[in-house]
Amino acid sequence: MNTLLVVDDNQQDLYLLQVLLSAKGFKVDLASNGAEALEKARRAPPDMIITDILMPVMDGFSLCRVWKEDERLKNIPFVFYTATYTDPKDEEFALSLGADRFIIKPVEPDKFLDLLWETWNNYKAGKPVVLPPSVEEAEYYKEYNEVLIRKLEAKMLQLEESNRALERDIEQRKRTEEVLRESEGKYRTLIENIPQRIFTKDRNSVYVSCNRNYAEDLKIIPEDIAGKTDYNLFPKELADKYRADDKRIMESGQTEEIEETYINNGIESWIRTMKTPIRDEKNNIIGILGIFSDITERRQAEEKRRKIEEQLHQAQRLESVGTLAGGIAHDFNNLLQGIFGYIAMARLELDKTGKAYAMLEIAEEALTKSVNLTTQLLTFAKGGKPVKKLIKLRPLIENSVNLALSGSSVDCVMDIADDLWLVEADERQITQVIQNIVMNAMEAMPTGGTVTISAVNEVIPKVMNPSLPAGGCFVRIAIQDSGIGIPKERLSRIFDPYFTTKQRGSGLGLASSYSIVNNHEGIIEATSEVNKGSAFVIYLPGAKSSVAEEVAKAASSATCVPVRRVKVLVMDDEEMVRSVAKDMLIALGHEVECTADGNEAIEAFKAAREAGRPFDITILDLTVKRGMGGEETVRKLKEIDPAAKVIVSSGYSDDPVISDYRSYGFAAFLNKPYSTRELGDTLQSLI
Repeated sequence: MNTLLVVDDNQQDLYLLQVLLSAKGFKVDLASNGAEALEKARRAPPDMIITDILMPVMDGFSLCRVWKEDERLKNIPFVFYTATYTDPKDEEFALSLGADRFIIKPVEPDKFLDLLWETWNNYKAGKPVVLPPSVEEAEYYKEYNEVLIRKLEAKMLQLEESNRALERDIEQRKRTEEVLRESEGKYRTLIENIPQRIFTKDRNSVYVSCNRNYAEDLKIIPEDIAGKTDYNLFPKELADKYRADDKRIMESGQTEEIEETYINNGIESWIRTMKTPIRDEKNNIIGILGIFSDITERRQAEEKRRKIEEQLHQAQRLESVGTLAGGIAHDFNNLLQGIFGYIAMARLELDKTGKAYAMLEIAEEALTKSVNLTTQLLTFAKGGKPVKKLIKLRPLIENSVNLALSGSSVDCVMDIADDLWLVEADERQITQVIQNIVMNAMEAMPTGGTVTISAVNEVIPKVMNPSLPAGGCFVRIAIQDSGIGIPKERLSRIFDPYFTTKQRGSGLGLASSYSIVNNHEGIIEATSEVNKGSAFVIYLPGAKSSVAEEVAKAASSATCVPVRRVKVLVMDDEEMVRSVAKDMLIALGHEVECTADGNEAIEAFKAAREAGRPFDITILDLTVKRGMGGEETVRKLKEIDPAAKVIVSSGYSDDPVISDYRSYGFAAFLNKPYSTRELGDTLQSLI
């Protein structure tokens, strides 16, 4: 069975049967009535005919009667497929005309095909063809008319019911149309008032329509969008991109969400656009629908979060290195204290014009650089917390910059506000930050150039700066050079410990600067452009005016106190530190006694009081490896003498005592290694 002739006046039924049978490999010929089918069959007889009954010109019954009388056609299987003639008498009459099969619509496709194959197999097996009995013309028409009358009566009943249903449908349609009008109005109101911009384009990316918000962005009315393209509305580079997106989406048939830039009133912003193909009733793509929203605030929030995560990651990296660095620096500073002290003592015994004196000066300079290195290590260790006091930044900046640029070919331009706020900071650490950045700037300009430094007061509102979300009063220090710049791929790593682009360098300068500023509750940011230069901006919290005024007032009324001889108790678990401290104090003209831990210090303190010769000042090492340390010792000393003057000394500690020593009962702080002068100045401040 290869060729099938399908007859039906309903074009949709014809199409469905054609699709079904063609998909199964049959060649399908179509006819819309019995006369057309008969003409086609006589020209090219099919393997089987499938026909409806109720059709114009010639119906199925008439076609079957003529078919079975035709010598060339009568043996070809004849199948009725009808939804109208469903009465058993209709099937009986059809079979009496010689039909091979009577199938009532609807029937499942697989079942339908099975029936066709069964009919065909019967035919191929040689089943005798059922020819209609020879009846008189009058008898045939009698039966034919009875079938028609019965069908017409049923049809009349159907028409009456259909008419009543139609009247109900008309009424329902009127109500539906009213609802649709209301719905369309609501839909239009919704489309015109939602914040999203909406547009449609045809297959050639020509605009068809848009909503009011999109039109307002373009400074037109919605009706004017039709016929325009992106090239009429946007810069060429944006129009090229939009056109390429449209083409890709229409070719793939897939919906895409795109984040891209958009220009509204001359201002560039970020938008999230959903573009999806528009299809017709045949599923052909005929255009594109676009809906987009402004996501500028979300992008800004993501950038803020990225910066915060980057800062957190930076802090974690510094902390891991700092844990190791702190332990090294603690022992190293104790060693440096001994070396530093004895060099200073040796110089006191030598002629200043001698060669040995000059050699000791060089050694002391080398040690000073070692102190700076351990200071940098301590800065991003937990023990590198700042020991803060209110300071003026102008002299600190000027001195730091002048010292860093001394002897170089680099010029400097300073612009420091006269009313610059005081800051509560560690003077040594902030000096280190300024010098690190200025020296980097100098090295970035080997043939000379200019470093520009400015310092101003700045009030930052909340959430204005992602790195300072709480806002507040800050002193903004900017250091800019005209050097070689930093490549973009390296800029994000410049604050990493041990990362350096220089052949000679520790990679600690900017890492320690970052940690220092962070420990001062400020931020440091860097921008750079290759061959144009780099800029570092530091924000430090400004001190409250009332506190600053009190400090200034106290400073203006201070008077010098003459130096006098005092009795000092020193407690340190390192013998070399005790020895050098003792010699330095004796050289300063003071009486001194040394102990190795807190228990010994307490016993010596009690004994001196009982003897009537108490200690004027006590110096305690904060961290003692095997014994009572400074924090516990000072509490016990204060119980004995609440007025005791105690100095805390340390080369490293992760304890909050260092940054807030007064709260723990200490009167001053000595940072190891300290010089004879620093020791003398600290004692003098307490006498």
